[in-house]
Amino acid sequence: MFKKIVLLSFSIILFSCVSEDLSEFEIAKNKWESANINSYKIKERISCFCVGILQWELEVVNGEKIKVTYDEPEYSVGETYEDVLAKAKTIDDIFDFIESIDKSNVAFFNVEYDEEYGFPASISIDYNKNTIDDEIFYRFYDFTLTNN
Repeated sequence: MFKKIVLLSFSIILFSCVSEDLSEFEIAKNKWESANINSYKIKERISCFCVGILQWELEVVNGEKIKVTYDEPEYSVGETYEDVLAKAKTIDDIFDFIESIDKSNVAFFNVEYDEEYGFPASISIDYNKNTIDDEIFYRFYDFTLTNN
């Protein structure tokens, strides 16, 4: 009995230490990965002083980008469907994108995560505080599970 109590106490202490060492990013990514979601739809909106189509809905089946839907008449920038599909990010792509940012080399970087599934719901980046109009904001919303 004493051995079980010691083992249980040790496990609780070990788990507490491990969870304290996890970053918000790691906790969110673990939540997303443990949900084991491979098929979904999600809307993405980019707010910036950039050109091109900046809002769409992406359909992902078995982890692969299948279809992107956007309101083409609103835009006259010459982007093709393939351009927009290539630009759209799966949730795994979003996590990779976050990891790729050198946080020590930007003026501002913030990510907010979805409470239920852990995917990034918004990303704000200001690459240089002395440069005007280089800020970029990504929003991921209307997440829907699909049965594909």
